[in-house]
Amino acid sequence: MAVVAICDEDPKEIEWTTKVIDRYNKERPQRDQVIVRAFPSAKNLWFEMVDRDIADIFILDINMPEMDGLELAHRIHQINSRAVIIFLDSHIEYADDSYKVEAFRFILKREREEHLPEALDAALVRLKEDRSQYVGFRQDGEIVRVAFGDIVYVQKVDRKLEVHTLSQGIITSNETLMALYNRLNSSRFYYADQSYFVNLDHIIRIGDHTLRMVGTKELLRVSRRMWAPIKNAVKKEWHIS
Repeated sequence: MAVVAICDEDPKEIEWTTKVIDRYNKERPQRDQVIVRAFPSAKNLWFEMVDRDIADIFILDINMPEMDGLELAHRIHQINSRAVIIFLDSHIEYADDSYKVEAFRFILKREREEHLPEALDAALVRLKEDRSQYVGFRQDGEIVRVAFGDIVYVQKVDRKLEVHTLSQGIITSNETLMALYNRLNSSRFYYADQSYFVNLDHIIRIGDHTLRMVGTKELLRVSRRMWAPIKNAVKKEWHIS
C-alpha cells in the first residue's frame, strides 16, 4: 500500500485526479492500492512534511501561488530523496524544468486519465525496488549499504569504480564494471559507454550524445552504439513521441 499526496490550489482538479485514482484502485483489486491525501496549497503540504514523511508519491501542480510545485518538489527531495514526484500541469512548457528537480513523470492535465494509471504502476514498481533492493560495498574497512534508487551513475576510473550516489557521495569499489552491473541486474541501469552506466531515473536532460544527471554539473558522453537505446528509453519514460 502506498500513500499519494495530491497538491493543487483548484479543488476541482483535486477531485478529478482523486476520481482517476479511485478508478485505478477498483480496476486493480489484486494489486497494491493507493491512499489519497489532498492538500490545497504547497505551503499546506510543506507544513506537514517538515515534521514527518507524509506520502510515498506526490502529484503536484506547478503553477501555484506562494510556493510553486518545482520549489516544493526540491524541498520534498531534501527530506526524502526517494519520494516519487509526478507533475500534473496544464502547461507543456514546464516539462523541461520539471526534470531538473528529479520528476518521475510530467503529465498534462488533459491527459491524466490516459497517462496517470501507467505512471502510478511505474511508481509502485519503483517504490518496491527502493524498499527491497540494496547493494553492499566495502568502504574503509566497513560494509556500506546503498539502495538501487540512490545510485546516479557508476564510472570506471583507472582500476577502480566510482559509484556516484544521491545521499552518500562517491563510493569506490575494486570490482569490475560488468561485475557490478550484473550484480545490480536491474532494467533501470543502462550502459552509456564502455566506461560507465547510468540510472535512467536520474537523467534530467539529454542532448547531442550527452546526458545531464541529477546533482552533476558535467555532461556525460554517450557512445554512438549506446545512444539510440538510451534516447528511446528516456523518450518512452517521459512520454515524448
